[in-house]
Amino acid sequence: MRSMYEQSCESPPDHLDFQDPVFCSRLLESASLVPISYMRPKHNNPDGPITHYQEKGYYVTFFSPSRRLFWNFPETFILSSPDSRDVFIVFTGSEATDDWVRNIWARHYPEVATPGASYIPPGAGGIRSGVRNLLYHEFVTPPHSLRTSILNDHWMRFHPGDVDALTQEDAISIYIVGHSQGAGIAQVAATVLHGLCTVEAESGCTVDPALSAANSDIGDDNDVGRFSDWPYAVRGIFAYAPPYIISRSYEGSRSHWATLHQYQLVDRTVMIIREGDPVPTLYNAAKSIHFVEGQHFGRLLHINRRGDIVRLDNTPGWNFNHPHRSTDYCASVLNAFSISDIQCNNGNEADLPALPYPISGDGIPAPR
Repeated sequence: MRSMYEQSCESPPDHLDFQDPVFCSRLLESASLVPISYMRPKHNNPDGPITHYQEKGYYVTFFSPSRRLFWNFPETFILSSPDSRDVFIVFTGSEATDDWVRNIWARHYPEVATPGASYIPPGAGGIRSGVRNLLYHEFVTPPHSLRTSILNDHWMRFHPGDVDALTQEDAISIYIVGHSQGAGIAQVAATVLHGLCTVEAESGCTVDPALSAANSDIGDDNDVGRFSDWPYAVRGIFAYAPPYIISRSYEGSRSHWATLHQYQLVDRTVMIIREGDPVPTLYNAAKSIHFVEGQHFGRLLHINRRGDIVRLDNTPGWNFNHPHRSTDYCASVLNAFSISDIQCNNGNEADLPALPYPISGDGIPAPR
């Protein structure tokens, strides 16, 4: 099946050219794995989804943090193939009551810079709590910890070799997949799964001097590093119908956008959004009452309302911060016809339209 994806990506249509056949093929594979997001094991058929994907040639592990009320979040599938050093991590979507409790818990929470601990970007509280659950229930563990992890156990069970013997140069490739709530978790969990952490030499969390020097002009204060012996590398984040989760800014917070760019996680992200889907803009509407003022990032794979036209926008920074606002509609239509001498803000600087934008010199997306 993978060979079919690779063949399709060798000569893709111009409007779907990712300029990287391997990355393109992993995107197609991620699309085939999205349905497992809603195939949780049931009491009457506990092995159903696992068996279904085993028959497709995958090794499958299902992880649920706990069965206590409000604590089995986020449930996760780990999938890998016998002939590959790739691991797909699929976060499930919203089904149970506690999922919806997490979804509406959208108040912004800042990151907590604990030296030697995994770095979780600031953002929606409910989603961030899910990533903390992954750490608490040992889905992944810091290299200096004496505990094993669910992810390590999966690899060592189904693949030869010892994870502890791997290096960053020989890292196992991680591809993160999620739909809706799962796409929200994917955005925040990427930093943890990539081994990012708050710098502390004793824990092995350091910043590569070459990386630090190369990014000294983008606003990062270099207190986010990476565990030196982290055996995994996030190569792709495929977020289907992603809600706004990671905050654009927060007073006193480090430049987390610079951090995402510094470790190339923006370039490795594709957000797949279908026209008319309300979820990708849901949380931003409530920002005025201290909910998340979010920011999408990465490349956009846009699907039209009918679902029969798909186009890729390779611009790494893009967004409409207020998709319902009249000034945005005005700016978009006039901009499409190269009309620049008509203002859409009615003289109110606060209502300047937010157009799709590139990344500015300080590492933060800025309007054109």
